[in-house]
Amino acid sequence: MNGKFLLFGEDEIENSLMRFVDRKVGEQRRDERRLAEQRTTKHRFQARKSCVADARSYRIARRLPAPGVARFDWKALIPTRRTYLIGIGWLKKLRNDHLKHWVNAKQVS
Repeated sequence: MNGKFLLFGEDEIENSLMRFVDRKVGEQRRDERRLAEQRTTKHRFQARKSCVADARSYRIARRLPAPGVARFDWKALIPTRRTYLIGIGWLKKLRNDHLKHWVNAKQVS
């Protein structure tokens, strides 16, 4: 008999080892996912219990005010008079154009 003869081929051993490793990695990931899901449901339940008055929006109710946040300047959103007038002019023109097309379509029909 040849001394190099093996009971299993090298490919079979390598493939079985890779399958074993893949299975173990998959099991570990599955366990990690399951634990993460348990942790999030536990925290959600605790958050709901801690905010009985507003249980629907418990995520919002649990937020703490941030002291270092700059105040929002809402006046910056109000357009200046000039841009406002330009915008109104475009809207009037657009409205009049649509009205003309509608009247023409009614007359043709």
